[in-house]
Amino acid sequence: MNMIRIHRKDGSFSFFGNQAWLKSSPLISQRRADILSKSGCGLVSMGDFLLLLTKNSLLPETPLTEKVSFIKNDKIEEKEYLSFLLLLYRIYLPVFPKIGVQSYMLSHAINHYAENYNLLLHTHWETSQTALLKALERLLKEGLPAIVGIGQNFPNPFAGHSIPFYSFKNGDFIPFDRLCSHYLLFLGDQIVSPKGHFLHAASWGKEGYFCLEEFLQYNRRYSGFWCGNIMSYSL
Repeated sequence: MNMIRIHRKDGSFSFFGNQAWLKSSPLISQRRADILSKSGCGLVSMGDFLLLLTKNSLLPETPLTEKVSFIKNDKIEEKEYLSFLLLLYRIYLPVFPKIGVQSYMLSHAINHYAENYNLLLHTHWETSQTALLKALERLLKEGLPAIVGIGQNFPNPFAGHSIPFYSFKNGDFIPFDRLCSHYLLFLGDQIVSPKGHFLHAASWGKEGYFCLEEFLQYNRRYSGFWCGNIMSYSL
């Protein structure tokens, strides 16, 4: 699958998007910029998901994606990317302070987008471990991406539990970030090692992996499968 690279205004390249860029966006008020930079991971995952499907011809272009000149290029300019995200925000996906986006809202927003442009895409947020594993098996078999939600701590949202996000270097997985109350984009493939099944993903503009076994254990002990799950879909 052809991945999304974003050309930053400082000349660097990012692996998919990062909500922190919205902090300094001149396209919205400072209040909105603060909210989206802190709670906009659902918006970024929605945008990255739609752009990735479109770039790989799994979805046709729409008037919104046509504003992003990336189909024939190997990169997206940061300004175009942020403009696309903000169109999704204004039309389809409100983001609330601290709360961000609930999983059912994210699925509904993508379905609304698909209905507006007569696309066959229809999404559904899974809510059980059995459904998660079944959806993941199909996605891995077909090499398809999907949005994954790492739920918040429950019942105590301030308990501080999380799971590692790993880089893969020299045959080993090295943790470099932590995931909690966060949406990220699963990219449709994995690395199976003696330590577990490591799912390829994009988060905060970086490429990495999260361990399926650690994710399942986190849900059982500290969160739950209502929010900590995966968005399945048909095309």
